[in-house]
Amino acid sequence: NINKWNAFSNKTLGYRIYDSCGDPPRAVRSVLQILSGTREPVPNYSCVGKRNIAGFIGDLTSETTVPIAQILTLYGYSQISYGATDPALRDRSTFPYFFRTTGSDERYYFLISKIVRYFQWNWVGIIRSNDERGERDHQLLKYYLSRENVCIEFTLKIADLYHVNQKYGEIIKNSSTNVIIFCGTVNLRIVNNFWVLVKGDTFTEKTLILTTNWIFYQNEIGFSHEAFHGSLLLTQNLFHFISDSSYTRFTEQFHPSRYPDDKLLENIWITSHFCLSKNPQKNKFYLRTYVKSLHNCSGQESLSQIPMYDHGLHTTNMMFAVDVFASALYIYDSLCRMMNIKMDNYRYK
Repeated sequence: NINKWNAFSNKTLGYRIYDSCGDPPRAVRSVLQILSGTREPVPNYSCVGKRNIAGFIGDLTSETTVPIAQILTLYGYSQISYGATDPALRDRSTFPYFFRTTGSDERYYFLISKIVRYFQWNWVGIIRSNDERGERDHQLLKYYLSRENVCIEFTLKIADLYHVNQKYGEIIKNSSTNVIIFCGTVNLRIVNNFWVLVKGDTFTEKTLILTTNWIFYQNEIGFSHEAFHGSLLLTQNLFHFISDSSYTRFTEQFHPSRYPDDKLLENIWITSHFCLSKNPQKNKFYLRTYVKSLHNCSGQESLSQIPMYDHGLHTTNMMFAVDVFASALYIYDSLCRMMNIKMDNYRYK
């Protein structure tokens, strides 16, 4: 859409998409591949030729965004994240080229302290991730809670050991507080370990308060409605897609019949529409995994018909990040033309 606007004089804004899969080493490798311009990443070497790299958009999680930002800071490339909430990323001296379209978790901890005080929940428990991020966030949360004269009954570090988390579950269940606050890293490993805590009736009489990063794991949360019933999740920029929006019209063009070699689309159609694929082995695998019968689809299925597509928990952060980057480049391009300056080495501007 940006290129359709012809915003840049005789230039086309291209892109490459790399999936970090939430894995920091893979995220680092992808960034080095982009900077090197080669299949195998070669640090401090560029084979991109005349291809200018305008900047980077991403990543979703703080765990992958921080190492990306550390590398891009060395090379002077701008980066806009649409999901990283680590308070450490606000340090402009450490990350001078980093920006984001989402708030810092520190703001959420401030809001949580105000909410807790408003409802007179003066006795709370804390669950935190067992890492550096968890320790930093824990200190921030304690600071804001203490300002509101809120006392902490216990702090539990979620572990990778089943029996430890099981023990924590008993502590939570037998505690006198009715409010539990989570802080720190949120990733798939943390979420999976968290399920040990929520088994049974651990949180039946408790109110769980979560930060915005939990929204990215709403599929997993859906497997335990009872545990999360009555919980509070803070988020921002909720956006309900309008059926005739440009984004919806854009996504309607993606269909397995139109892109038969796209395995991701094929998998989405199997898991969301339960459509048979052309691969009998894959059909058997999904049948065993989801215990759902697959059928021949009509061909009228679309991405917008998937329940999670219009769940109401989407945010505009990613699309906003793209718009901001394009707008910044447009302004810079316009200034260069006005001042008759060649727009080449603009990564430091």
